[in-house]
Amino acid sequence: MTDDKGADRRNTCSGCEATWTAKLACHCAAANCHRTFSGLALFDLHRSAEGKHGRCLDPAQVLNKAGVAAMEFRDGMWRGPQMTKEQIEKAWGSKEAGQ
Repeated sequence: MTDDKGADRRNTCSGCEATWTAKLACHCAAANCHRTFSGLALFDLHRSAEGKHGRCLDPAQVLNKAGVAAMEFRDGMWRGPQMTKEQIEKAWGSKEAGQ
């Protein structure tokens, strides 16, 4: 991916094969992790304060307050769950508002 000036906008982890282009994506470079998240909030959710320097949790096992999976692996990175059509319409107020 390049920007309007032709500069390469790919990010690559030097410790693994991961490459991403999302501006807000966060990649965990911990030795036993190397997972990419769609944003800082999900990155933070996968970290635990246990241990001297904290540790990484399995993103598939991280639950939200309702006890539902907080993230899912989609399009090469960990993301929040996709919204249903009804949730999108409620958030935007109507079908047309989100278009």
